[in-house]
Amino acid sequence: MLSLIPVLSALIVPTATAYESETQDIIISQETQLLEDTLYETGFFPSGSAIAVGFTIEANQTAWVDMLAEGELTWPEALSLGWHGVEDNGWLSLLTELELTTAVQYDISGYTGEYEIDTRSFTSEAETNFDPLLLPNSAQSSVSLNYSEALDDWSTSFSPISVIDIIVSVTASLSSSTNLSGVRIETEGADNIVSDGTTTQLDVPNDIAIDVRSAWVGLWDTDVNLTLTPALEICVDLVLYSTCETVAETDYEAELSGSQFEESFDPVDYMFPLPWLDTSHDSYDFGEQTIETTQNLALEVSNPGLMPLIGNAVLEGDAAFEVWPDSVYAPSESLDGLVVSFTPPAPGEYSAILTLETNDPREPSTEIALTGTGAAEEQEDDLLDDPNNEDTGSEKLESIDGEVTCGCAAGPVGLAMLPLALVALVLPARRRENISA
Repeated sequence: MLSLIPVLSALIVPTATAYESETQDIIISQETQLLEDTLYETGFFPSGSAIAVGFTIEANQTAWVDMLAEGELTWPEALSLGWHGVEDNGWLSLLTELELTTAVQYDISGYTGEYEIDTRSFTSEAETNFDPLLLPNSAQSSVSLNYSEALDDWSTSFSPISVIDIIVSVTASLSSSTNLSGVRIETEGADNIVSDGTTTQLDVPNDIAIDVRSAWVGLWDTDVNLTLTPALEICVDLVLYSTCETVAETDYEAELSGSQFEESFDPVDYMFPLPWLDTSHDSYDFGEQTIETTQNLALEVSNPGLMPLIGNAVLEGDAAFEVWPDSVYAPSESLDGLVVSFTPPAPGEYSAILTLETNDPREPSTEIALTGTGAAEEQEDDLLDDPNNEDTGSEKLESIDGEVTCGCAAGPVGLAMLPLALVALVLPARRRENISA
């Protein structure tokens, strides 16, 4: 039976990291208005021309961001919350919407006026993937989405009088440059000690879990430009004369946006389970114990926490005390047990400290004070020499009518060892039960 102890001890050694909670999946999703109902007016150009054109541009640009990350909570040096992105699980998408109104201004042979002659809409989309979390210490610290797109050409006309047509033909191209980089992660209810943008020191809660709310903060840098190339043409249609003539063709650069701003994304709520150490004794006095005999304490170690309790049992002090086993493993909402033995070798006072070093972040080291007194064994010869003791051994044997057989003294000794044998049998079986639970 004793040969099984190392094997049983090996079975209860956990394979998971003791000082780390379960990794939490974090989804960061945000819709951001980079441009919202932005109004831009070009004015009329070319100046001084008999015919001029002007544009009113209303622009909207929306960005969608999705990132997948993992949150890790580690200790014991400090309760540290860290984030890291999941490779190739970032997505950035842009939708740009434009509404262009074309107007003409003219001064032809005494005819003058200013009219809106056309309104039309355009949309442009682009997307890209990246590696989150775009923070300063990430493998990818920023993502850019740059593109140029030619819009559909269009042409429109206006007749200030019946014999004159003003024709406006336009080519246009949209260019967009958007850059997003991570700045930091803000966590509510923490010490707000941020070392590298991803790690935050948290207060240790007096609870079986820690609830966290964090927000990813990013920096947007965006430019949206529209290049317009209108060609102005006038056509005259008389009875004996018809002609069309290009009046002007020029480029116009409209800078719709050139801004940089910081944005805190919607916060994410998540929870980390923790272990919790509770013992049936914080100190124990074995009292008087006859020397060279053993008294056992069944020390219960319970874990009402939400993750396994793992640790070691260390004894410091008099060698009269022993503990078995020297490790602790209690699954979530379960318990483990240790056997503490006291065997005084000689009369006197004895003491020791049993320290449970576990992964409970509240109490990584729990001390249990042990005391006991060794007492000398009462001598049978002293009883026989007592003058007040009138009965002799032979008289006692005669009084029980010969019912005691040879070896009768071995009975109590064998029974005294029975509880310890049962502990040695039952405790490993209970540990196996806890592990499989």
